[in-house]
Amino acid sequence: MNLDKSFFTSTKGIVITLLSVITAFIVVLAVVAVSAYKQIESSDSSFVLLGLGDALDILLDERKASHLAQAEFAIIEAFEASRKNDYDKIHRSFETAVSEMSDAVGEKSTLTCMIITTQMAEEERFEKWTIVEDLSNRMIKALPRNNKFKLLNWISRYHLRAALEHQGKYDQALQVCSDDLAYAEKNDSSPDKEDVQRELRSLAEFYDKFQVYDKAFVTQEKLFLLLEKIPTKHSNNVRLSWILLDMAEFKRKAHQFSEAAALYARAIKSDPIGWSAYSQRGYMYKHDLHQYPLAIADYSKAIELGLEAEKQLKDKTTWAYNPNSLLHLRRAVAYSENKNYEDALRDYSIALAIDPDCSTYARRGETCSKMGALERALIDFDKAKQALRGSSSASMCMLRGDANCRAERYNDALADYEQSLLKAPGDPRSYINRAAVREKLGKHESALADYAKAENCLTQYGPKKLLKNTIEDMPEWKERMAFTLYDGRAKVYDALKKTKLAAADRAKAKLLAQSI
Repeated sequence: MNLDKSFFTSTKGIVITLLSVITAFIVVLAVVAVSAYKQIESSDSSFVLLGLGDALDILLDERKASHLAQAEFAIIEAFEASRKNDYDKIHRSFETAVSEMSDAVGEKSTLTCMIITTQMAEEERFEKWTIVEDLSNRMIKALPRNNKFKLLNWISRYHLRAALEHQGKYDQALQVCSDDLAYAEKNDSSPDKEDVQRELRSLAEFYDKFQVYDKAFVTQEKLFLLLEKIPTKHSNNVRLSWILLDMAEFKRKAHQFSEAAALYARAIKSDPIGWSAYSQRGYMYKHDLHQYPLAIADYSKAIELGLEAEKQLKDKTTWAYNPNSLLHLRRAVAYSENKNYEDALRDYSIALAIDPDCSTYARRGETCSKMGALERALIDFDKAKQALRGSSSASMCMLRGDANCRAERYNDALADYEQSLLKAPGDPRSYINRAAVREKLGKHESALADYAKAENCLTQYGPKKLLKNTIEDMPEWKERMAFTLYDGRAKVYDALKKTKLAAADRAKAKLLAQSI
């Protein structure tokens, strides 16, 4: 085709139009890009900005693209190994992926950090805490501590605290928490101090986990004072009430019950229509003080408020959690401890009608065994097992063991306690109960061995220790379990004519009785 001057003259208008459209399109793209960049730069998130940089680096460098391909292949291998629970391959594949991605886009890139974060989660699943610690420190060292990298820094420091805690490095984990709070207090310029609030909660939870309740209380009190000063559009009373409840719980766990009661009262005054404060105070009356009538009264008030919450839920005017299954269960336990067995059975039945939970069946079975209705108890324990799809929880096995013990079916009780210990080998209560049964059967040496194991387990319930392999996350008082242990072992020593050892244990039990 011959293109002469007349062709260019005839198409001049079209060309100019096309060039104008292309130019306008480029200008629009530039404006959008600049606007997006400014928004990203001023935000707290670094992910989009870093992702854009990664993409540009890869597009312009063939070598980096090759490293990226190798990293992607290693990630696929890691996920396949994860489905097979092949830890060695998971670890090797993630190490390769991190190395290749670092070569492709750098140690500080979002892609590299996200792979490290995913690897940390997998390493935690297999409890490889030293590796999690190393990976966390690697991210912390690589990333500057500013708003652009705030989320990645928070993730890495969260994993570091977990790794240190699980390795028993209490002081180092505490230092990380304290440093995070100090950094937030210095750099959080937001009106509501969200970062400071988060770090105060985190530090209080840390102290609570390791049973340093006095410092947990002081930390939560700082959060309370902070929130009091922050102006809000809506009522702040509910949030303050929840913080008061946390403070009351720390006092309760420290056995400072009068201070706890005062804080529960303040929480109720702050949020008089909330059921939780009544429920938690009722738990203290039931579990700690054994003042069952007071517990029953508080649970009854909580149930009344819970019914109102349920009504709001049904009317769909506001969302409300329906607590009534839990509240009826707790009141039933209080009734049972107060020997009001028929009232307890009625509450258990109401709770089961709302939520046929295995623990409620087990608790009703426990009450039936206290009433001497062993067959009814065993039926409920079977229903609890069915609710667990054929398995048994450690708590249910122990309760069933108690029922068999009351019925003097000691061999069955032993079997139940052994099942409980298989599921919760770190819990001293099943050892103590099994020792008591063995003492009744005249197996004194076996009973002493169980008491020794229980005593060893009790050393786990203190600061700088994580509660692990127990029936509940927060068991009953260490002092109460220790009292039962020493009192029971004294009887075994009596039977073996070891009077000095019996007297020593009885003296320990007497001393503990004063603090219970």
